[in-house]
Amino acid sequence: MSASVDRPVVVRARNVSKRHGATEAVADMSLDVHAGEVVALLGPSGCGKSTFLASIAGLVRIDGGTIDLADRRVSGNGVHVAPQDRRVGVVFQDHALFPHKTVADNVGFGLHALTRAERRSRVGDMLDLVQLADKGQRYPHELSGGESQRVALARALAPSPDVILLDEPFASLDPMLRSDVRDEVRSLLNLVGAAAVMVSHDIDDALALGDRLAVLRSGRIVQVDSPEEIHDRPLDEHVARIFGPVTVLPVRVTAEGPVTALGAVASSAVLAWAQGPVSLTRPHGVEVLVDSIGSTGDAVGTVRARHFVGHAARLVISLADGLEVLGDVPANSVLDIGAQVRVRHRNAQD
Repeated sequence: MSASVDRPVVVRARNVSKRHGATEAVADMSLDVHAGEVVALLGPSGCGKSTFLASIAGLVRIDGGTIDLADRRVSGNGVHVAPQDRRVGVVFQDHALFPHKTVADNVGFGLHALTRAERRSRVGDMLDLVQLADKGQRYPHELSGGESQRVALARALAPSPDVILLDEPFASLDPMLRSDVRDEVRSLLNLVGAAAVMVSHDIDDALALGDRLAVLRSGRIVQVDSPEEIHDRPLDEHVARIFGPVTVLPVRVTAEGPVTALGAVASSAVLAWAQGPVSLTRPHGVEVLVDSIGSTGDAVGTVRARHFVGHAARLVISLADGLEVLGDVPANSVLDIGAQVRVRHRNAQD
């Protein structure tokens, strides 16, 4: 589900800052999240993702800026609404279920304002929603990792919050289970139409849930956009590498059009970076040929390193001008370190 200007803004953060001693954890960060939209915060450890999420939840007091939830000021300008009064649901990495409470009691924990009958009804609805109606009297230690995650989500959704915050929600799950649980969570968020903000180190998690990605570095949002736009038109190399290994190729503009060391590229593939025009190519986009087979227009290089990556062998190829290019070849390829090769864009023609 994509963000749309006709959906109300549920989270409006403006120029948010937060320091931990001498460290500026969040610096002048602004972000809007619309109803029914999931925004995934991506970036390395220490970049400010979790601090920003905690600021929205009210778990930390911000030093500057403002945060509004559903058009209500909750942080900034002398205001700090307590976490329990923000209408925010939080799903933690370790689920944070109460081990001494049943599944039903865990889900109903935040429903103190309801009568006993209303609370029982709401808990039943939530357990139906996450397909755990038959597990209400179980205890957390009797559940699988995926079931625990669904209970945590049901608990977060039970009070009908304005926004759901997910802090590395799949990090503790077995890799074989992770994909299925991600799909279930995405379906549930779509079903309830909740706005959500997710923190993740994992690009697969972010792509599975995020309608938009916000890439952070050193406490700042570097770029926020759809996954497709960030993949195709990253604003710098840091953002480009969020999606995995990439070769940055300087572009020369000629009378025939833009050209890189690997040949001509379409004008639409040229990015205007601070250091000058560049084009990006992923390892699968580089064609590697034995020296005698290639065209005279191909770049010539030497294989400097070779790594097995499961589906292929990834070569690090040094060109004559010192540029290093990453290219994938079949895993059973005879090309090895020291081999002389020609390289070009995979769609190049002889």
